[in-house]
Amino acid sequence: MRALYVLMAVSISLAVISCTKDDDEPSDAERLITKAETENRDNEWDITGELHNAYLDFFISRRDEWQEGVNRTILLGINEDFFTGNDLTFIPDQHIAIFTAFHEMEEHDVDIGSENFQLSSICDYLPYFCELFPPDEPFPDLDFEFITSGNNTDKVLDFIERTRASENEIISGNRYNEEQKSIILQYYAVARYSHQYWHNQKVLGSDSPWDDYLGDDVIMPRAGGPIIRSDIRGAIIGFFSGGNALGGAAVASAAKAIDLLLEWLWDDGGD
Repeated sequence: MRALYVLMAVSISLAVISCTKDDDEPSDAERLITKAETENRDNEWDITGELHNAYLDFFISRRDEWQEGVNRTILLGINEDFFTGNDLTFIPDQHIAIFTAFHEMEEHDVDIGSENFQLSSICDYLPYFCELFPPDEPFPDLDFEFITSGNNTDKVLDFIERTRASENEIISGNRYNEEQKSIILQYYAVARYSHQYWHNQKVLGSDSPWDDYLGDDVIMPRAGGPIIRSDIRGAIIGFFSGGNALGGAAVASAAKAIDLLLEWLWDDGGD
């Protein structure tokens, strides 16, 4: 019986210590979001999002090459090194087609990172997008209605979970054919991983290699910030211009993150 009392006393002491520790820690503390919390193993294109994040790490590691400005030759070289280093097929013409599409949009003041950007405007530059997703069967956009309570970690985790649920509906349903599903699922994968990546960079703060380039609007309450919007729309543009959603999402994201003038990236200057 005495042993039972001792055990109860120890348990109560531990509980008090635990509660005291919890009280001392802010309940709204931001934290890093893990890959396990981000991935969707039911999505066969999940790797597109994972590689998107890997590309951004790779791109920032090469900043000595582009910090004075980026031209098409530099960017093509970085892309080739990343693709071949990850056993991905690198087709230069695919990437050049993506750069050309972005450059044409930039010349017409089309900002794919804008909150007011409409996916239908892609049809002016890449008509096959609206042939594959006509008005009566439109491309399903993301639900950016973030929860109103909680911190950014809570909001991003909620977005990831809702996006996963939408993906699984697409996967199990018969509304879209296989070609349509492939671009939708890559778009969703990039959206999940992009939110995780840029959220984590903000949590890392000065420990992030992107710290010198990021503003306060990476994550916004009701919609992904301009970098994330560039990511996911870049995936579509990459898919329809060069047949490469990863290439489109990655370079669009990097461009918006470092806030370069887009013509530095996409035009032929400096080649």
